[in-house]
Amino acid sequence: MGQCTNCTTSYGTSYEDLIEGVLVPLGKPLMTNLATAHGHYKAAIPIGAVADLDTYHNTLTVIESTVQG
Repeated sequence: MGQCTNCTTSYGTSYEDLIEGVLVPLGKPLMTNLATAHGHYKAAIPIGAVADLDTYHNTLTVIESTVQG
């Protein structure tokens, strides 16, 4: 999940509460505060790329790009 800098509470739910209430119970690997969304930096994560999500070390590594050269 991307960063959500200065996100306001909407419909009585904060960004953090939404993650805790909806995503965490799914029991899937989850990393938050990636610089990919509403923060100052917005890194692109290519759709369809092979990547390694390591939630223990908090890293996301693109292993194989989707662009063929």
